[in-house]
Amino acid sequence: MYCAHEYAHLNLPFALAMDPDNAALIARAAALQTRIADGAPTVPMRLGDEKATNPFLRCNAPAIVAKACGIAGTGGLPETEVFATLRRVRNDFPTAATATVLPRD
Repeated sequence: MYCAHEYAHLNLPFALAMDPDNAALIARAAALQTRIADGAPTVPMRLGDEKATNPFLRCNAPAIVAKACGIAGTGGLPETEVFATLRRVRNDFPTAATATVLPRD
């Protein structure tokens, strides 16, 4: 899939902060770091990879639900509130710090 604009270098560090034990995400981050370091494009991407690594598309995954509940200070949230919690956290996620995790030329 080709996206309109690519933010992997900023979004993957956020995704890793929300889902640090996700093996698919860890592998994707490593692969993208290599591509970015080599000056290669990070798109296109596979929809399956996006579904496996994007926390916004995984609002029903136990690890994401647990993370959102911990942030919200509650024992349970519906998927819509998990998404809203992730969005609030992403809005405040430090962009400067993310740029150093996945360097971009």
